[in-house]
Amino acid sequence: MLTLKQRVEWLILHIFWIFPIKKNRIAFICYGCTQYSCNPKYISEYIEENYPGKYEINWYYTENKMASFIPFYAKKAKKNSFMYFYTLMTSKLVVSNVTLPRVVPFRRRQCKVNTWHGTAFKGDNNKFANNYNLFDYFIAENELTYNVFRKKDSFNFKGKIKRIGMPRNDILIRDGGEIRNEVFRELGIPQNKKLVLYAPTFREFDDVGAFNIDFTQLQSSLSNRFGGEWIILFRYHHMQACKHFIPGGVDVGDYPDIQRLMVAADILITDYSSVMWDFSLMYKPVFLYAVDVKRYVDDERGTFFFPFERLPFPISKNNDELNYIITSFDSELYANRVRQYHKEWGRYNYDGNATREFVECFINKIC
Repeated sequence: MLTLKQRVEWLILHIFWIFPIKKNRIAFICYGCTQYSCNPKYISEYIEENYPGKYEINWYYTENKMASFIPFYAKKAKKNSFMYFYTLMTSKLVVSNVTLPRVVPFRRRQCKVNTWHGTAFKGDNNKFANNYNLFDYFIAENELTYNVFRKKDSFNFKGKIKRIGMPRNDILIRDGGEIRNEVFRELGIPQNKKLVLYAPTFREFDDVGAFNIDFTQLQSSLSNRFGGEWIILFRYHHMQACKHFIPGGVDVGDYPDIQRLMVAADILITDYSSVMWDFSLMYKPVFLYAVDVKRYVDDERGTFFFPFERLPFPISKNNDELNYIITSFDSELYANRVRQYHKEWGRYNYDGNATREFVECFINKIC
């Protein structure tokens, strides 16, 4: 429900209805205009690559630093500026990976699509009372996510859902050798090193105990089991206050695209983040370090929509257990469990063509 101030803004913004909707104009909102990444990024890049100049692509930003990542072919507007409201309210297609701005009175002839930004393993406790039914469509990564989008105690979405997978994951399914080399060069890491990506989920409570991995022991365990010299990439949530680093590790918190980091990484360590699903599409090892699962479920996120203990990834609750699951890792058993996991969750995207399917479904038919 809108506040009184928001209601007034919503009424005033109707003035933009005097401008006609432009059929080839597309607006992209990514994490509330704070990033150039995720599904919106891959959709807009595919459009420009395959239909150069045919569509007007619009991106929005909150800080000038973020604006520098937006490519030259896209029109840029600062959030809440005149051009922000003008292009947003005159676009035939509006694509967002989270929500829509509450104060913007979109028109029925505009098509609003939510790509979301992961699998809905944890659902959405919707503490901000978002109305996802402002969207006309959602796209789902898998059947589990499709069902969670429908749940009344989560998204409660009543519109149409397209079962096509997330465009951002296409690069994880296709050969990513060139991307891997680019990431190594961008980060200044020698090609002969091995990378472990540490990407824990956000904690509302600033308790660094959730991130108390013995990273020196971790590097030793990885070398003993998989060989080579390991470098840790630290990818904490951008809102996380308490963080734990070690000398020699690389802070990739500001790197604009985690999908590229996943292509470059050999192993992922996380806890409850849906990034585990994305990484599993490459069948590379995922290890879970979950020291606070009960508190996380009880105090922050609520019940998972798939039993945590049934995930195919080896789970540890302390450093000794983490060392053990790494050194005893069975790659053949792991691959079989991941295949079963994909089957249970109802994986859609096997060929890496989710972006093309999105464009054929929405861009070619609507714009």
